[in-house]
Amino acid sequence: MNKGLLADTPGFSSFEFDTMEKEELSACFPEMAEKSNDCKFRECLHLNEPKCAIKAAVETGEIKDYRYKHYLKFLEEIMSRKPRYSND
Repeated sequence: MNKGLLADTPGFSSFEFDTMEKEELSACFPEMAEKSNDCKFRECLHLNEPKCAIKAAVETGEIKDYRYKHYLKFLEEIMSRKPRYSND
C-alpha cells in the first residue's frame, strides 16, 4: 500500500495520481486515516456508503469540510484516469 502524506496547500494547482489506487487515498489525509477503521465497510470510499465514519465526522465538524472536498476532488481524478496497461 502506498502510504504517504498528501500536500494540501495553496500553490498546488495540479497533482498526478498515476499509481495511487482509489482505496489508498484516504490514508493520505491523517484525519481520515484515523477514522477510516470506524466505517462499516472495509473499503469505504466515503462517498455514498452507509455508516461512513468520515462523512459523519464531516457533518459534525470533526473533519473540515474543505478537506473532505479536496479528498473528493482527488478521488474523482483517480477514478477518471485512463487505465494503464503494462508492456510486459
